[in-house]
Amino acid sequence: MTKGPEDFLINDHLFHQGLSCPLKIRHILRYHDLHSGKPVYRQRNKLNLRDAVALRFPNRKFTPDHLETALKKTGTWLNDEEVAICGAVLQSGNLITRIPILVKKGQELTIIQIHGKLRKQSQRSTIETAGKKRSTAVYLLKAAYRAEVVQRCFPGMAVEVQFVFPNKDFRSTVSGLNRVRDFGEISALEQPRFEDNLERLFSTVDATAGVSEVLNSVPESVAHPNFVNCSVSEVISSLLSEDEDLSNLENGVHKACKYCEYRKPSAEREGCWEIFFAPEAVSKPNKHVFELMGHGNTLESGNGVYYQEKVEITDGFHSFELMKKYGGPKITIQQRRNLQILSAKNETVPELWLKPGLKKLSELKFPLHFIDFEAATYALPLKRGVHPYEPVYFQFSCHSLDEGGQITHTEWLDIAPERPDPHLEFTEQLAGIPGILEGTLIQYSPFEKQGINNLIRDFRRNSMLYIKQIELLEEIRAGRGENGEFRFMDLNALLRDYYHNRFLDEGLGLKQILKSVLDWEKVYGNIEQQEIEKLSDPYLDIQSNGSKITDGSSAMNAWIAMKNGLLTPDEEEFIPKVLKKYCALDSYSMVLIYRHILDLLKKMEDEDLIF
Repeated sequence: MTKGPEDFLINDHLFHQGLSCPLKIRHILRYHDLHSGKPVYRQRNKLNLRDAVALRFPNRKFTPDHLETALKKTGTWLNDEEVAICGAVLQSGNLITRIPILVKKGQELTIIQIHGKLRKQSQRSTIETAGKKRSTAVYLLKAAYRAEVVQRCFPGMAVEVQFVFPNKDFRSTVSGLNRVRDFGEISALEQPRFEDNLERLFSTVDATAGVSEVLNSVPESVAHPNFVNCSVSEVISSLLSEDEDLSNLENGVHKACKYCEYRKPSAEREGCWEIFFAPEAVSKPNKHVFELMGHGNTLESGNGVYYQEKVEITDGFHSFELMKKYGGPKITIQQRRNLQILSAKNETVPELWLKPGLKKLSELKFPLHFIDFEAATYALPLKRGVHPYEPVYFQFSCHSLDEGGQITHTEWLDIAPERPDPHLEFTEQLAGIPGILEGTLIQYSPFEKQGINNLIRDFRRNSMLYIKQIELLEEIRAGRGENGEFRFMDLNALLRDYYHNRFLDEGLGLKQILKSVLDWEKVYGNIEQQEIEKLSDPYLDIQSNGSKITDGSSAMNAWIAMKNGLLTPDEEEFIPKVLKKYCALDSYSMVLIYRHILDLLKKMEDEDLIF
């Protein structure tokens, strides 16, 4: 199937995807539209950051979301002598681009990109080359494609490029700097303070020279081997004429395959490797080396080994019996890697493997408080006196389990958009959890304990004002009685060192562990079937109206969008409900995992428990 120039447009997303691998174009055009499908709340927050930068320019114009309308508006506004167009859309033939801010002054055009990475004020004010940092090459490449389109649209005009970064040294002297949409309501007396803060917040870097370099020669770090050192124009010509004949690909499988969503099959399509790189003599073609835990994947793929069953085990543990006999008191990441390889080779591996170290769970002091915090970081500070990206703890969920098996659920979520600092209320609500000063706090990673330490440190900046909050948090941290090392228990550390089941091959995060436990219980366990079925795909089951809050990042961005005043009325209604369900599911997942382990410990003697 040959694709001619008349068949499709190349936009920013398609250019970058095609540059990383020409085969992606086939999949994108067949299964997706041309947009990148960025998470909606994250994208709104990025646009809010863009609008904060745009406030420094006179004659600001904002294009609508609709692409064709935005294209027409951009063309009209560029007739002005001086204008700053936010979301400018330009098209030249088969190329189309959307630019964060396009500034016109007379016969000069400036492309302005806003990046979230912190930059010190003392760093250089120019970027002249891509250098060795991949992030810099990515920034320059995005701008280079946009510059190519701008130059084709306006060949007689000078084109410059500026990158804008949050200043690492900035500290806000006002609250509410994040609510860019409300700046029109700020009094004339306050306006200069906000303008001064926004001016100091951002560092501007001239990237014109670096973009010119990338336009002429695409860096290796961001390109498929076919396109390294090609000009952007040459890459575009190749993408517009690309077909499915693999004879023009220098290598089939390459390092970018590791991150490609099309590499493996899904419910709607075949996997790219199945279509183009069907291996010979491989019985499990969907068990790729990139999914192996631990170190060594880059070395294996660099040596042309891409399938788990082709990997040779070189550390001596080439059977489970040897791991069990000589492997030590903990299940190491390397051992987990070996178990994956053995399974791919159809060798014997355990259905379940527990080490005696898990018995620590049965020694914990009740009540057990399975607790989960959610925190947010954003480039525009919410409150006075803080730096960009300082964490804001906006939510918690706690499932408290007493010795008799009774569960009490306590939760809190900041739903007040006008409140710049939720930490006072967060602390009071946390202290109000029934029995919180007794027993054990169970967390999945050290995040919650670190959060309490961070809050104590922040309150101590003005200790006379926050004596009560400091005392409450210190009491929660210390607890009452002889808790010792068990006041805080990191469930993740225990599972990482002492637990394995055959369904666990996607990582050791809470969601991966929960999925593996539910899968194991469906086949072997004693958890009530009704409860398992209810949580068969728990993080999707809790969604409402396409909310897509399935991980900490999406939860954070949904909450920030709410604080920024960027939600629709319908979203303001259902987003808080989904956020509460998401956080509650995180804490309740730990309860399910705990019960699963505790039930297995009843069968354990003094040695490993193996099924």
